[in-house]
Amino acid sequence: FDFPGEETVLLFGVLTVICGIGGAMTGALLQDYLIKKQPRITKSLRCDISSQINFWSILFAYLFGLPTVIIVNFYVFFFGNFFTQFSSYTSTAPTTLGQLAAVPDYLKNLCNAVSIFCSHILGDVLSPYVIGYLADEYDEHTAIVFLYSWLGWSVLFWTLAAACAKYPALDTKSALREWISCKNCKRRRSNKGRLSNPVRPLVE
Repeated sequence: FDFPGEETVLLFGVLTVICGIGGAMTGALLQDYLIKKQPRITKSLRCDISSQINFWSILFAYLFGLPTVIIVNFYVFFFGNFFTQFSSYTSTAPTTLGQLAAVPDYLKNLCNAVSIFCSHILGDVLSPYVIGYLADEYDEHTAIVFLYSWLGWSVLFWTLAAACAKYPALDTKSALREWISCKNCKRRRSNKGRLSNPVRPLVE
């Protein structure tokens, strides 16, 4: 796009700050709202709610990002980038709560540390080199397409997490089949405002 480099960097820097603060607060408030509506709160239920929020937030981020790589227009890219980042940051608080609820108390610190370490090693460290290489060897549009396509992995893994958190007593394949078929949708609709977890919790 024909925009000055310094102004573009500042614009998208401000955009990232706004999305980071707003998205993280939205995810935290949504999570608290859903948890408070439950008659009985367990660690399994916390994992379930966190995984569902993260699945939908990352799915929306992926869908919002598609127009930005298909339509070459500054305004489409700007607003698509805004909604993509906002949706992605919505998963910040639910991810932390879900991780801490999924492990025994004595492993919480280690779990958080491993999560941060892996996210930086596999994300912050590698991404600048990979995206820069693609931009130099091919073009910037190819790099952006690759960058947004990478969200597909997040959609895949959060789909598996949401299914396994909803049906912790089942194996991954069976849980995924149950979650996709949504056999308990009618029961969840009848219990307004409640997220049902029809199988035993992992940890009380």
